[in-house]
Amino acid sequence: MSDLTTILSIVLLLTLPSMSIALVAEAQAQGGQVILNPTDDAYTNMNMPNSNYGSSQLLKVCLEYWAWLKFDLSSIPDDAIGIFALLELYTSYNGVTEAHGVPACLMLDNFNNSWSEDTITCSNSPTYIDDLELDIDYVANDETWYEWNVTQAVMSAIANNVSVVTIVMKYPWGQEFPSISFNSKEVSSTKIPKLTISWTDVIPEFPSFLIMPLFTIVTLLAVNVIRRKRSI
Repeated sequence: MSDLTTILSIVLLLTLPSMSIALVAEAQAQGGQVILNPTDDAYTNMNMPNSNYGSSQLLKVCLEYWAWLKFDLSSIPDDAIGIFALLELYTSYNGVTEAHGVPACLMLDNFNNSWSEDTITCSNSPTYIDDLELDIDYVANDETWYEWNVTQAVMSAIANNVSVVTIVMKYPWGQEFPSISFNSKEVSSTKIPKLTISWTDVIPEFPSFLIMPLFTIVTLLAVNVIRRKRSI
């Protein structure tokens, strides 16, 4: 065995345990959860295409009204896995008397999140080719929490390195029901829209700042071993 091969073998044997310890330490930060309120929310009205309702305490949903919610995902750790995302909305007192299906949708338009609650209208809302129905809940009562599984929207944003996600609430096309109203973030209570995101684990990464010091130390030790071997 050459001296170079011997040195590399010793470096590998001495470094692997250190890397394992570092990986275990890094992996201790496992699952977690964040609860997010929307940074922007509003509804748009097809009958009043240039009107803005961003300051309203209501998010109205019917065939003509769509509710828009935007969430900042930057607090989710990089390399989080096992993600689950649940959107919760609270119905206002608006005379809901029977169940109506309300889908939560993701717009398939390359994640156009440039809209603002202060300026969005039906006429300037993000254009889209199609939408993806994420989940549907049947809203039947006033002053009640309802929830939608929007995991796919959050995971799609993360996969595309997008730190913001927009979710749109609407009725299925062709179904005309009385409007349903949810609390917007402008309501002065805790019963405002929330997106709860949890993850089961974070893929551990070897701390890069340890690589050079470990390599240097182990290489010097290996060279010292070779020198001792030659002197015998």
